[in-house]
Amino acid sequence: MIVKHTRTLLDPNMSSKHKDLILMAVKLFHRYGFSKVSVEEICREARVSKVTFYRYYKSKDELIVSILTLLFDDITRRVWALLEGDKSLKQKFDKIAVMKLEFTRMLGEEIFAALFAYPAVQAYHKELSRKSIEDFKIFMYRERERGNINSRLNIELLMALLNELAGIIQKPEIRNTCKGNLDLISQLNEILIYGIFSREQ
Repeated sequence: MIVKHTRTLLDPNMSSKHKDLILMAVKLFHRYGFSKVSVEEICREARVSKVTFYRYYKSKDELIVSILTLLFDDITRRVWALLEGDKSLKQKFDKIAVMKLEFTRMLGEEIFAALFAYPAVQAYHKELSRKSIEDFKIFMYRERERGNINSRLNIELLMALLNELAGIIQKPEIRNTCKGNLDLISQLNEILIYGIFSREQ
């Protein structure tokens, strides 16, 4: 699924060898994570030379960040298109919760876990989170002014909590309370969007 989705995001003018390199890397990273896959393995499976690889990327880490950028830019565009749409805010948040869960499922356990553990992508993920939270804060202030959210909501406190979440969910004692990364994301959605009460209440 992730390979098929990535294919739709690639520049149509990209060479077939470049596409093969990216798609094979995505397939291998999804299966084994970033650490266990080498440039040699990617090239062998994609049937391209290392010379070709280094024509496009200085290192495996540069390839990884370019793939993550492709995928996260896409989900960010889709989320903001939804937020700027004409549905109610509750409908938007419901849809986004599903969209983010599906995106996490598509990334898979290996890639999702590597976002927090693989050194080369930690800086990228940290900056992505910072920018997302800053943009979301602006959006929340605007929605509060429009009367679409609780007027008593302390947005700065909410943003501080969201900012701390990345550190909290990296703690083994927290991660071990969930069945896996998908369950962890699902639980966060439940807490942040639906609260502590049953949806039926």
